[in-house]
Amino acid sequence: MQRKIVLVGAVVLVSIAASWLILAQRRPEWSTVNKAALAEFELGQQAMAKIYWDEAGAHFRKATELDPSFVVARLFLLLSNEKRTDQDRKDAFGWLKKADPSVLQPRERFLLGYYMSRFDKNEAAAEKILANYLHDEPDDPWALNLEGQLQVGRQDWDAAEKTFLRLTEVAPNRVEAYNQLGYLALARGRFDEGEKMFRTYMYLAPDQANPHDSLGELLALAGHYDEAREQFEQALRDKPDFCASYQHLLDTAMLEGNPAGVDAVIERARTVGKCGEKAVLEMKCGFSVFNALLTADWDGAWKAALGPCAESHASSELARYQAGVRSGRLAEVSAWEAKVRQEVEKPGGKSYPSQAAALDYMVGVRKLAEGNPAEAATHFARADSLLTYRGIADGGLFKLFNRQIWYEALVQSGQKDAASNLLAETRTVNAPFADLMVRRAEPH
Repeated sequence: MQRKIVLVGAVVLVSIAASWLILAQRRPEWSTVNKAALAEFELGQQAMAKIYWDEAGAHFRKATELDPSFVVARLFLLLSNEKRTDQDRKDAFGWLKKADPSVLQPRERFLLGYYMSRFDKNEAAAEKILANYLHDEPDDPWALNLEGQLQVGRQDWDAAEKTFLRLTEVAPNRVEAYNQLGYLALARGRFDEGEKMFRTYMYLAPDQANPHDSLGELLALAGHYDEAREQFEQALRDKPDFCASYQHLLDTAMLEGNPAGVDAVIERARTVGKCGEKAVLEMKCGFSVFNALLTADWDGAWKAALGPCAESHASSELARYQAGVRSGRLAEVSAWEAKVRQEVEKPGGKSYPSQAAALDYMVGVRKLAEGNPAEAATHFARADSLLTYRGIADGGLFKLFNRQIWYEALVQSGQKDAASNLLAETRTVNAPFADLMVRRAEPH
């Protein structure tokens, strides 16, 4: 991939400055007369845009303390995932349910109605509220951002791109829109375009961690592992508790097939103190399972997923399923496949492409273990068609590892041309991983 820095013109920077001046001259758009509370709320918004959730929660908490009647500050405090008990969350939700929307500004009423519908799991009502508000306020940045996110969820990439491009026009200060545009480009396999968007984001927000982390994801998926690590480390220099970058350093090691230095990364995540015990446990468990899978130690991978790791997201479902099947524990893992199948095939249910891909992957793994590689290959192919490279956690990692076992099934079933084509196509995305596919397909 050609490395190039994208220079953003002065016009964009002037537009951002002008936007802030205009906003500064407007009367407050939020329903509080407490200037200190409003200042804290705005700082919370800025932190939220940077994906700095702890800081955002602290600012929203302070805003609600300064003005207990500040409805949207309470709403955003709930959205910030601030560490609180379930009872605290229940109480906050109950308070918001009783809030009087008539005293709020139009945007506040919209946000409250939209998110309360989401909290009630009434997605249809939430989407209707959003559509009605966008009809009246087609250029509202909050509504455009939410619309774009819904379009991403539906994998309507063209519509989402149009929405986020519009967001960059109407609110050039919301530079995180370039982050979304970068991931949208990755979802369609446009790595060069994705890099352009992430570097634009980085140029506009040079001191933030997230632009480096996002670019690092792209570089890792493209097989530029050293460059990816440089970006993740820069993100951690900018913000040492940006925990996603610790996980992405581990993901890069998984893609590279190299466990060297992973223990030190996990220890850094632990000592920083803000990643949380659960997140650190998931890192440890996920890599313990992966380390065993590296050498086809199926029994070792299964055992590594037991104990405290049994509840870890990183080592549950797909990794544990593969370890269970390949170590001959079909009866023990069949319940996982049945659970995923129930979700995918539930009448009238809402299934996501990732769920359907997981089911095909599971069936493929089982068919391969049962000695039917040709049928397994059809399931891996179907899973691949449902997955994209939209970020490491949003399918990219899964897509590459699914391709690895798909290639193995094709080789075992004697489909040489199909295996060669898959290898060549994967090589255009990540050449080192393609080499790894060949090595792992060799008899152990």
